[in-house]
Amino acid sequence: MNIEAVLSSRLKFFLDHHRTRTRLRERLNGLPARELDRLAWDVGLSRAELLREAHRPFWKTVR
Repeated sequence: MNIEAVLSSRLKFFLDHHRTRTRLRERLNGLPARELDRLAWDVGLSRAELLREAHRPFWKTVR
């Protein structure tokens, strides 16, 4: 594999990952409070933790 193909593949992965994260955060941010509370309970987080994740900039990942 040449360098251009590798870089192209990595760029595509980054952009796809960014799009997915952005879409998920937008959906999380748009949930009604009742569904947000249910989701928080299901995954063992607080509503505040979920909202913090929803507002996290796309370039920041989970610690």
